[in-house]
Amino acid sequence: LRRSVQEEKQLIELIEKLSDQQLQGLYQSAALYNQAAQNLKEATREKDVTKDYEDQVRKMSKAEPDKTKNALKEVEARKEKERQKVQKKFLGEEALTDQEKRKVDRELQQQIKGLQQRTNAKLREHAKYDKENQIAQQKELRAVAQKLREVERAQQREFAQKKELVSHKVQEQARLEQEMADFHHEQKLKKFESFREDTLAHVLAIEKEKQEGETALFRTKMDGMKNFFSGNEGKKRLTTLFGFAAATIGVMYAFRVAAPLTFHWMKQKMFAPKLVSRAVRQHPWNQFFKKDEVAIIIPETVRSKMQGIIEATRNTASRGGIFGHVMLHGSPGTGKTLFAEKLAQDANMDFLMLSGPSFDQFEPKDAIVEINNLFEWVKKSKRGALIFIDEADSFLEDRDSLSPTRIRVLNEFIYHTGTESRDFMVVFETNRPWVIDPAVLSRISRSIEFPNPAADDIASMLKTKVKNVLERKQTFVQRLFGLRGQIDYSLLKDEACIKNLASTFANEKFVGRDITNFVILLAQAAYACDMKITKKLLDEISDEQIQKKRRELALLGDLSTDPNEKIQKE
Repeated sequence: LRRSVQEEKQLIELIEKLSDQQLQGLYQSAALYNQAAQNLKEATREKDVTKDYEDQVRKMSKAEPDKTKNALKEVEARKEKERQKVQKKFLGEEALTDQEKRKVDRELQQQIKGLQQRTNAKLREHAKYDKENQIAQQKELRAVAQKLREVERAQQREFAQKKELVSHKVQEQARLEQEMADFHHEQKLKKFESFREDTLAHVLAIEKEKQEGETALFRTKMDGMKNFFSGNEGKKRLTTLFGFAAATIGVMYAFRVAAPLTFHWMKQKMFAPKLVSRAVRQHPWNQFFKKDEVAIIIPETVRSKMQGIIEATRNTASRGGIFGHVMLHGSPGTGKTLFAEKLAQDANMDFLMLSGPSFDQFEPKDAIVEINNLFEWVKKSKRGALIFIDEADSFLEDRDSLSPTRIRVLNEFIYHTGTESRDFMVVFETNRPWVIDPAVLSRISRSIEFPNPAADDIASMLKTKVKNVLERKQTFVQRLFGLRGQIDYSLLKDEACIKNLASTFANEKFVGRDITNFVILLAQAAYACDMKITKKLLDEISDEQIQKKRRELALLGDLSTDPNEKIQKE
């Protein structure tokens, strides 16, 4: 019932949404559809009858040909008659179409009104049914809610009873456990009191006996001491004892005071500060012993200037004058460190070597403390100290590019070097002098650029390095077993070969470090080639070192050039 009412309701809603013209067209279409369906049905029936008749005629044509012709004529006449009949019927139907349409419209309207009345009645019945159903459902819901509330109240009462029962059980159990614990505690206290009284009485008896024994022993010792220090001999012993005790106390106090002072003095004299990576002390007895002089070949272009610096520093150190700070700059490996060592050695000054990156190993506050320790230690040098800072540009950069913590460390160093000193001089070594802070540059008295060595200088370096590296005396074991311990470098004794190598290396911008690496590599190759340096081996090693030097120069590019000069050139 509910589904049929819903379908009729939807149909009525669709019909109500249509306009009058659409309803009129719907009625006409329905009437035409019914009429066409009836015509199609009659035509189909006539076609079936004609087909059956034709089948009968074909069967008869096989038996009687003459009758067949007559029958065919009759069929044709019958077909013509049927066409005329259908045509008349169609013309009559067209005349009746308008009347039928009006009749169909009236019937559809009556049907629609009847349908609307039935639908409204069904809707009223359905609404009444829904209302009654809703009232019944509400009654059922109220009854169910009432039952649920009753069940919930019953459960709450049951839960409260269970809770009260459990609480009572827990309280009773806790009371019983407390009583049992109190009982056991009282028993333990009674046992402990009994044991303590027995033990205390026993201990008191033992202590009483021990005190009586110690008292007797003390009286015996006192009597012996009294007898030992009584009389003239006893007074002498007492005087000797007091004197020995006073002397012991005096020695211990003196050692306690003097030991830190002695350790501090030894630390200042014998141990260099943490910033120093290498220290060479010049002692007075060095002049009585043969010492190895620093071997350095100074280029001809700056030889007079360097000799002047060495002479001036030597005279300043010997006469207690004021030192001036020096900066050495140039390409890596040109001998700046060796010159600083030679300067300290010739001036008889203590040599301290620092590395610029070594300041980064400390926290800022620790670095400041180490700088103070360095200059305190330097000021105690009797002969004066030469502080050589390698790679100074990594520590003494322009303060505009540093962090505040690094600036504080740099300011501490600048503070110690800001005034003239008779105790020390600082030699700065760098490959990039333009990055040094202006305050540091203002404290430098002289600046020397180390050029790349010329061909003659490289020839002298080659001879020196070849002699120091390749000339080795045979040991006793080598002479005993006839082993060859010396490299055959007769090829390098030729003056023309040395000049040719020197000219090639000078064109490739070789420096002292490159010459040393070349000779060492040549010696290593000779050990693998029957201890002899041949022309082929010499060419291979020299070509390898030249290619290495070219790669280094290509990688370095213009890093060793002052950016300001580069901009001016451009």
